[in-house]
Amino acid sequence: MIQWGGGGLTGDEVPTAPDFLVRRDVEVYGIDTESGAKFTLNAIYDDTMGRYYLHALSVEAAGPASEVTGAALRELKVQSLLRDALADMVEIELQGGGFFDVRDVAAARDEITSAGPSSREAMLAVSRVYRAAQIASARPAKAVQDVLALTQPTATLWIRRARELGLLGSFSEALRDG
Repeated sequence: MIQWGGGGLTGDEVPTAPDFLVRRDVEVYGIDTESGAKFTLNAIYDDTMGRYYLHALSVEAAGPASEVTGAALRELKVQSLLRDALADMVEIELQGGGFFDVRDVAAARDEITSAGPSSREAMLAVSRVYRAAQIASARPAKAVQDVLALTQPTATLWIRRARELGLLGSFSEALRDG
């Protein structure tokens, strides 16, 4: 298991749907708790994809008596590393100030689900959860379903409604539920 523990957000701030600001470049450092190997991951936000993609990954052996082998590299689940690092280390700013935290949406779950898909505020919450997952290369529809404790058909309906309101941005059409 890799424990992510530091890094930096650099580059320009990029406004993205629904009301987020993300940094263009992310560098994250981690250590494998079993082998002691050190990882450095560099991801870049792409406006057209609406998410971060892995730009570089380096692995450093734990010490002089160990090595990074081809077998060890083949076992790396690169997309999982990217998703976990971004989820653990990247804060998403809100254009109006403050930061998005999916735990705030989860805490307001009952209020959001009671308001339903006709509420613009509820659809903003849906779009924020969806986009935060999409930005981190996670499964956005599943994130909406899990955070709001919705059934899969209901989550799909609510995502469609948020899309109709223009809250998901243009790239969401090409990357539906990723």
